[in-house]
Amino acid sequence: MAPVKVGDKLSPDTPVWAQSAGGGTTLGALFGGKRVVLVGFPGAFTGTCTGTHLPTFVDAWKDGSLKAAGFDACAALAPDTGPVMTAWGEATGATAAGLEVLGDANQAYMKAVGLGPLDWAEHFMGPGRMSRHAIVLDDLTVTWTALEDGGACTKSLAADVIAGAGK
Repeated sequence: MAPVKVGDKLSPDTPVWAQSAGGGTTLGALFGGKRVVLVGFPGAFTGTCTGTHLPTFVDAWKDGSLKAAGFDACAALAPDTGPVMTAWGEATGATAAGLEVLGDANQAYMKAVGLGPLDWAEHFMGPGRMSRHAIVLDDLTVTWTALEDGGACTKSLAADVIAGAGK
């Protein structure tokens, strides 16, 4: 499948694990009718994801800059299980800041958007990983994307989303 692009509509039935729901739910239940920045990470508790990428969104949600840019929600999604995502959300401050923390261990989301599964053995992360990205959804329709190449983290930071997709 080709990677997601502007104009694509994500299926509301795409299953994800959500910390706020305490288990399985769907993209439609979480984000239907909302303007959302959905940030995809190769994995929780990895260096760049935890030390560089996610903190920009935690800070931008806490300081109100993402809300001021017109977003109703900000979600952090990685291909990990619910317990791992819960621990990551708590350890990074994402949960306390109000980010929606999502898991895609079953790979439904990454397959739906054409961004995985990838085998990142060369990064010592193994198979089942997802490309780093940020996607803006307006009622599940993609209105902006930043899809990173390889392990890069150069165009999908919170400041990039605000500059490229803010109101």
